[in-house]
Amino acid sequence: MRKKNTSQMRAAKVRNLTEEVQSLHEDVSKLTRAVQAAQEAQQQTQEHLHIEEEKLSNVSKVNQKLSQQVDAICLSEE
Repeated sequence: MRKKNTSQMRAAKVRNLTEEVQSLHEDVSKLTRAVQAAQEAQQQTQEHLHIEEEKLSNVSKVNQKLSQQVDAICLSEE
């Protein structure tokens, strides 16, 4: 009787541990997906930042040229 009871306890323990391992695998999968999503979002943000920096650079160049033209006009009027 003890052997059967011990065997049942072991089987229950194995089932519980198996379920816990499966749950942990699911948690790892969820975290892996979350990390991938965060990495993709970071990549997109970096790409958008790069685009905006290029726009800013272009606007700054145009602003500088216009300022030079305004200075040249002002000097020629004097």
